[in-house]
Amino acid sequence: MAHFESTGPEIWRDADADRCLLRFHRYRWNAGRSCRFLKSKSASIRIVLVDPPGSALYHYFKDGELKSDGGSSITEGIGTGRITANLEGAPIDDALRIPDTETMHYVYRLLPRRGIAPRQHAGINVAAASSWQSNGPGHTIVTVLCDGGAKYQSRLFNKAWIQEKGFAEAVA
Repeated sequence: MAHFESTGPEIWRDADADRCLLRFHRYRWNAGRSCRFLKSKSASIRIVLVDPPGSALYHYFKDGELKSDGGSSITEGIGTGRITANLEGAPIDDALRIPDTETMHYVYRLLPRRGIAPRQHAGINVAAASSWQSNGPGHTIVTVLCDGGAKYQSRLFNKAWIQEKGFAEAVA
């Protein structure tokens, strides 16, 4: 309930969220409760699930079927094959699938522009938020940069790993 009573109201206040297009990454942020609060404030808010390749939840919210397409992702801890109690009944309006190359592009784009070393979860969220800019001016897009990438240096910021995974062009 902390997200309903605290996180949701904080986002509402800070984003001036009357016509907000909210993007979130459902696993690292307690999206269910926060989204319920935000939807209770304005029905015009759109809640969009953001997931990587292979996610069963993407298909669940797009097609109504909890199935994986067999893909895999570098973004750890998401793409679960079940509906958690927190996610059950969350007011999700749409779902986006973000490819790993785009996630890595935004991880590296955040480095010089924002001075932070994000991990994949921040990259996928910013990639999704960026893709929704096409909704035109006058919208507030909210996402959460969940945590830093310091403990992922051996992968995300390792040139050999980047080459091996085929991300050299995405991070250039």
